[in-house]
Amino acid sequence: MTKPVKPAEKKTLPRKILGWAVQVLILLVVVWGANLWQTRGHIPNSVRPPDFEILVLNPVSSNDKAAGERVLKLEDLKGKKTILFFFAPWCSVCKANLPFMDSLYRSNPNARVMAVALSYDHPDQIRDIWKKDELQLPVYLGNDSMMENYRIAAFPSIYILNSDLTVSSKMAGFSTEWGIRFRLWMAR
Repeated sequence: MTKPVKPAEKKTLPRKILGWAVQVLILLVVVWGANLWQTRGHIPNSVRPPDFEILVLNPVSSNDKAAGERVLKLEDLKGKKTILFFFAPWCSVCKANLPFMDSLYRSNPNARVMAVALSYDHPDQIRDIWKKDELQLPVYLGNDSMMENYRIAAFPSIYILNSDLTVSSKMAGFSTEWGIRFRLWMAR
């Protein structure tokens, strides 16, 4: 003798919403955990990063004599929230993030947005990207010392600095424009 099979119960709308909310929460926890893992070696939050001196790159001209003589120091950034976007010209994920960074630069007069090139062979590699994508974002030439001091082990890496130059947050890998905007909003 077999028992009769009951028809599947229909889920009610509140139950479906709860199921979706749990799935979204799990996804957010996984993404947050992945970011923690990727940035585990970066400079900790609330710490002032090492000082630097980097050259300004003129993205449209190969004559860097004027631009190359302009040096930016960490102390020059004091007083405004700052996004330091570390990238390599060969990195496809970096290139995917550049339009977001350019949009952030154009739409945030109260924050500095800076692209810092690392792991490049020649400045013309960077110029080609800026010309092709018509970027207005300022670009600076980092070096191996900066890469080591800022503990950059993956590209892209992003540091968001508070106006007092302490680290507010950091990211590695692809980031959405809204994720970066939220972190910039959270900075002091």
